Amino acid sequence: MATEDTQVKETELVIEKGEDAEIKQTALKMESAGYSYIYDPKTGDRSVVNNNMRLFNLNKKNPDGSPRFVGEKPKNPPEPLVRGTYKCVLHKDDPDRVGYAAMGFPTCPKDDLASPYQVIRHAEKRHKSEWADIKYKKEEAQKEEDRALQRAILANMRGKPVEEKPAKGTENLH
Repeated sequence: MATEDTQVKETELVIEKGEDAEIKQTALKMESAGYSYIYDPKTGDRSVVNNNMRLFNLNKKNPDGSPRFVGEKPKNPPEPLVRGTYKCVLHKDDPDRVGYAAMGFPTCPKDDLASPYQVIRHAEKRHKSEWADIKYKKEEAQKEEDRALQRAILANMRGKPVEEKPAKGTENLH
């Protein structure tokens, strides 16, 4: 844990120009205060904070007046929460990963989401443009599938044979 605050180091460069005129330049260098761990006393969960914000966070209180964070890991934290098993749609193990890689989407390591709804929320919040593209392509594939079904129903009503073919663009999507 770093103990000093952010420090600014100043270096002066003097450049002479002409006989009487002098130009002075100042270069500044910023150094970080460092980072520390703080812990939730109820769950034992660890958080990383900038040392400049450490005291502020340690002074936070829960509604019942107990400290929100402590500086040392609790000795007897409760059992950790059971994490989910659902993976992000951009996870490397997703069945549609090949299609997403072809679209240039990055991989996401998130693999502990609690429910399918949380998968959607994660994608909406963390992968906005990728999720919008995936959602658009799925909606278009669904519309094409609906149109194909309507064509098949009409062809059946007319007594014509129905030709089965996959909807366009659904090869890599589930």
